[in-house]
Amino acid sequence: MVETVDIDVTFDFRSDSAGRDPDSASPTLKRYHQALWSKPLPNGGYLHLTTDNCSYLRYKDMYFGSDSITASFRYERNRDLLRHVEQTMPSISEYFDRYEHKTYTIGGEIIFPKHQGSINQARGCSRKICDRWDLTLECIRRYYAREPSPLNAALHRDKDFFELFKDFKGYVDFFLLQDCVNEKYQVKLWLDTPLFENDPMPKTTEDYFSWINSQLDFVKKRSKRITDYWRRNEKSEIELGEDELTTEMHYEFMEGKVTHFDFMVAAVYGAINRGFSKEEACKRYGITVEEYETNIESVVSDPSW
Repeated sequence: MVETVDIDVTFDFRSDSAGRDPDSASPTLKRYHQALWSKPLPNGGYLHLTTDNCSYLRYKDMYFGSDSITASFRYERNRDLLRHVEQTMPSISEYFDRYEHKTYTIGGEIIFPKHQGSINQARGCSRKICDRWDLTLECIRRYYAREPSPLNAALHRDKDFFELFKDFKGYVDFFLLQDCVNEKYQVKLWLDTPLFENDPMPKTTEDYFSWINSQLDFVKKRSKRITDYWRRNEKSEIELGEDELTTEMHYEFMEGKVTHFDFMVAAVYGAINRGFSKEEACKRYGITVEEYETNIESVVSDPSW
């Protein structure tokens, strides 16, 4: 069934995670991801994200997990730096609580394929990346440009995922990451360090606060971008909502009699009859025009309907 989701870009996902990691435990974050990223793809398909008891989010044979874009580097090996940071403020615990309140929002979150050796794991384990999002995104840019990077192996394992977006611009625009790049789609570094050096984390309090502030600035801008995007799409979602609800209910009644693919072909057929172009309808229901044209005759003649 289709669920209407109101995206609140200020919602702190820690609040419904029962003290656990919001990336795996927040039901609101999961709903937001599913709502925001279920949309037409640059390759002409449609990223229809579903959920079940065995996965966080799923698209065909791809499984996804949520990942936080931001990182505060509160590691044991940064103990000395954090001690100096603490000396600059009345309460470091309050400082990080305010930081997490702003960054554990949808503006600071993204999805990646989830499996052993995933991008999420690789970027956290690589000493040349150290969970830095700006360096991760530069690796993704290099993947599309066929240039080497420290995450090359992990990115190539998920080539089917990256092919959905055709190129780096397609990836950036799809996930509303435009504030991470300049007008030429070159990645903006949040910390001025040599590319892919070992341990590329802040070394001084000045660098540390610069890093934190760059992340907060990004989350603020992306949150506005998400809000604007969601408002632009609300009208079209409402217009399609009643028809999709009927379609989903009809599928529940007929479940077991026809395949899900055949049902999507029939849904496209119905959308075309309601005035949508063939291309728009196919994108909406996640099939290609070729798949529709090849199968529509057999589907509409099926006595199960």
